[in-house]
Amino acid sequence: WYDWTELPESFFTSDSINHYRQEAQSLLQQEFGESNLFVYKDPRICRVLQFWKEELNAFGAKVLVVFPIRNAFEVSASLETQKGLHKDYGCLLWLRYVLDAELNSRDLTRSFVSYDALLDDWPTVADKIASELEIKWQKLSDSTISEIDKFLSIDHRHYKIIEEEFNTSLENWCHEVFKIINDWALHGENKRQHGKLNQIRAQFNEFSIDFGKLIIHLNNNIQKRQTRISELKSTVSEKNAILEYKEEQLKNLRDTEYKLKLTTTKLDAELEYKEEQLKNLRDTEYKL
Repeated sequence: WYDWTELPESFFTSDSINHYRQEAQSLLQQEFGESNLFVYKDPRICRVLQFWKEELNAFGAKVLVVFPIRNAFEVSASLETQKGLHKDYGCLLWLRYVLDAELNSRDLTRSFVSYDALLDDWPTVADKIASELEIKWQKLSDSTISEIDKFLSIDHRHYKIIEEEFNTSLENWCHEVFKIINDWALHGENKRQHGKLNQIRAQFNEFSIDFGKLIIHLNNNIQKRQTRISELKSTVSEKNAILEYKEEQLKNLRDTEYKLKLTTTKLDAELEYKEEQLKNLRDTEYKL
């Protein structure tokens, strides 16, 4: 799932894939056997859509595609924060996933959805999907609508990036692909732009190995730094624990010292009293 290179065609006919076909059918039957309309959502389907198309067709389902699209640079920023991935690595993954999903779904009925539009007005987007895929949603209860409102709240959006300058081929490719597909989401698919996506895909495939070497190097450095940071945090925690222990010992010693001083003061007073009594007795004895 973290590989940005193109999967070979032989991958989908290999013994390792065929091993999972029966399992896929069992899964579909178990989860959706009685369903007239169901949604199968997993971003990793982008990489193996060819496999799932075949299995869903064998299952007897009509495959329809909802294709959400979000700015690549926002996705990479999120991956950098959540997974510690370098932003260029995130862009590589985004580009591969989006290009694979777009190419391998061209033979299917699909509806492109803008992430921005989904957050801004999800009911309108839901109506758009229903119209383009020729499906009918069940009537939603007020509580379900409220849950969806909360889930798709703009408050959950942590990144909104305004694209300005692009310094690398990778950034340009991400910008061009996002621009094309986001435009499809807003105005409808333009099949004449398939050629441009094919061109970007070919260029990306050609240079992905070189990009890969660079990103592997960067990610290795990041992982080393994260490991070092974890080690330092662990050391600091140990030192803090020792410091707390020593401070507790010091407090106990001070408490003991204070108690000993009180005892010494009391004993000194008692000794002084006894000496005074002894002096009085001697004086009395002398008089007698």
